[in-house]
Amino acid sequence: MVDFGWVSTSGGLRLFQGDHGLVAVPLPMAGSFDIRIKAKGLPNRWKKPRVRAVKARDRKGRVGETVDFAVENEEVFWRHDGTAFSYLLDVTP
Repeated sequence: MVDFGWVSTSGGLRLFQGDHGLVAVPLPMAGSFDIRIKAKGLPNRWKKPRVRAVKARDRKGRVGETVDFAVENEEVFWRHDGTAFSYLLDVTP
């Protein structure tokens, strides 16, 4: 995994704040890879963020299944399956 400070990954992705949480968009054709996001890197408006769910989304933004994820040492970890277009992290501030 490559550590970029508040995000570590063995693939490529784009992260941005969406209307309902943090959105992770893996680069196309990347295959499956691991994603780890440190809570301290989440937007400042979330003082003590807690991720309640990681949900896969398709190209049209429709929410699909909830993805298995873990929280360890204030880091959220899951594996991109190579098929989801993006992921929505449901975050409680």
